[in-house]
Amino acid sequence: SHFTDVASMARLLSAARALRDAVTHPDRSGEGHRYAAHQTALVYNCLNHARGEAWGLRARVEERFDEVKRTCEVFEGMQGGVDGGAGARLPPDLAEWLVGVAEEVEACVLGMPPKLTGPR
Repeated sequence: SHFTDVASMARLLSAARALRDAVTHPDRSGEGHRYAAHQTALVYNCLNHARGEAWGLRARVEERFDEVKRTCEVFEGMQGGVDGGAGARLPPDLAEWLVGVAEEVEACVLGMPPKLTGPR
């Protein structure tokens, strides 16, 4: 239904913006990039429910998700550290890639109203 598609696109847009903001401003939450893999997985999950061009962006997330996940697993091991993992930072190239993916998703969603009901 149309309303379900619109709700899916709104969730996808929100998840992409949250990922972009978290990676761009890691000090706001006090967690650094610690949860970047979780946020990326949320974007991917939203893409699984999308249609048209947005659904096709799943491959972009898959390109380096394992690398993001491995890096964040290291951050999880920092829990007992002095800063509790708050200083956790992705390598600059990986952070830049995540921001790029988030921006691609955002641009796709904002430019796709006619394609909301297109085939997957």
